[in-house]
Amino acid sequence: MPDLSTLSASELNRGLGGVSNALRTVTGASYFITKEMRVDLQSTRLRGTLPLLLAQITRD
Repeated sequence: MPDLSTLSASELNRGLGGVSNALRTVTGASYFITKEMRVDLQSTRLRGTLPLLLAQITRD
């Protein structure tokens, strides 16, 4: 998980957009669909499941 304060505004926006799309996949299916999530997160610095899990934790 990168330090968010070191990301540029465009990197942060792209990363949060990817996390948002991946979370829609998770909440819609109730499980991780890794092939779809890879597409959402591959081009961002927020890779893997950790950003998704942290986002879910902070929402609850």
